Amino acid sequence: MQEGLGALTSLEHLKLSIRDITQLSEDEDVQLPPLPALTCLELDDTQVPVQLAGLPALAELRLEGGDGSADLLASEPAPQLRHLSCRVAELSVDLEMLPGLTAACFAPYTHLDGPASIEAATALARLELWDIERHASSALELLCSLPPTLTSLALQGDWPAEAAEVMGQMTGLAALALGNSWEKELKAPPAEAPDWAGLRAFGWSVNGMYGDELNLPQGLRQASRLEALQCHMWRYTMEDTELLCSLPALRKLILTTAFLRLDGDEGRAALVASEPAPQLRHLVGLAGRLSADFSALPGLGYAALNARQQLDQPASLAAATALTCLELYDSVTYRDYDWDLKLLQSLPPAVSCLRLHGDWPPETILLLEEMKGLRALALDYWDPKNTLLPPVGALLWNRLRAFSWSCCKMYAERYNLPQGLRRSSQLEALQACLVKPNTQDMELITSLPGLRKVVIAHDNEDLDDPHCADARSIVQRALPHVALVEDEVLESLDFFEWAFA
Repeated sequence: MQEGLGALTSLEHLKLSIRDITQLSEDEDVQLPPLPALTCLELDDTQVPVQLAGLPALAELRLEGGDGSADLLASEPAPQLRHLSCRVAELSVDLEMLPGLTAACFAPYTHLDGPASIEAATALARLELWDIERHASSALELLCSLPPTLTSLALQGDWPAEAAEVMGQMTGLAALALGNSWEKELKAPPAEAPDWAGLRAFGWSVNGMYGDELNLPQGLRQASRLEALQCHMWRYTMEDTELLCSLPALRKLILTTAFLRLDGDEGRAALVASEPAPQLRHLVGLAGRLSADFSALPGLGYAALNARQQLDQPASLAAATALTCLELYDSVTYRDYDWDLKLLQSLPPAVSCLRLHGDWPPETILLLEEMKGLRALALDYWDPKNTLLPPVGALLWNRLRAFSWSCCKMYAERYNLPQGLRRSSQLEALQACLVKPNTQDMELITSLPGLRKVVIAHDNEDLDDPHCADARSIVQRALPHVALVEDEVLESLDFFEWAFA
């Protein structure tokens, strides 16, 4: 390594990964050569000691290694290192030798020769702690040992309530960013904590199963100096809006949501955008009445809507040019209203995946034939009197690459797979929810020349049904190259993603 890298005296950025150094003989010393111009070094799963004396220009160091260890060696003060990012289990470093270190990012499981050693980083102004899960106690120790110079703190994951209390006492903080992991609740400092009064910037990112339950932290009501606020939440309530409007110094505000759900069969919902909102990518709008201008959503890629919904601007869906997947759900509550066919008539050409759920009218079948870009179709029907399907000779069957078929359980025994599938020479993925698949179904499935993925299931309540088990066995013997999913029924969005993966 010395001879190879040593020739690169002008190298400024190096990313190095050595997966296995155990095969080297004991007398072989693996170390970096002096690199006088190097300003950024990334070591990935590489247990190579870093001699700062040989890296006089190194300003940024990133260490990745999971359960590994790293040695950061300095025989004299190394003020050149200003940014340290570390995701290894153990880091040997004397932070007193890094008087220029102003920013650091640690995984909470990183052992720093004792968490209190962080106090020695007397210039540290910004700290990020990520992936706080099983090592929450270590993160708490680290928070309790921070130097008074710290003005910016970011935490991601799940920390104990005690950590929120500690954050609340950090009166020197000017910026605080908090984000939870997918299955953990996001904890903020108490509303009466003194740190809120000094904050000038705050970030709040809510993810996962607690998204519907959390509002903006009430401590923000004390943030009289707050100038910048960035929030990512599943939904914003009137309480949140009132809080935002009460912040006297707020000058910069970013509110985002990647997933917006508007529910309520009897309810009304309005999606308001005074200018294009490209950040919204996923919309579930199942409210009885929805006011939305889809032309203001240029980034919308997925939408699930109430098919009998009363929309004020259904034709504007044509302007959602990024929309690739649409699901239309029937509503028992609104059976007195017709399907809003303007939704299907206004689909942008990018739509390639469509799911129809419930009891669709005959006009729907004609509209399906006009969708030249449709490549994946899922049909879930309720009514035994309504088995409306594209005719066997429809060109739609030739275009499909993925198809999912299911019906109300109480009527499912009466129906077989649609015979139009015999024309689906390009079909690669098929999901068939059948109560009693018969010989005709098996003959049809095994005749599809392009088939690569198959789900044959009863329903989510009886995945081990013997009829479906026998059917899977027949298909696997007849089509050994086909991948069979045996233990789950894929919901529409999951099915589409699986089909085209």
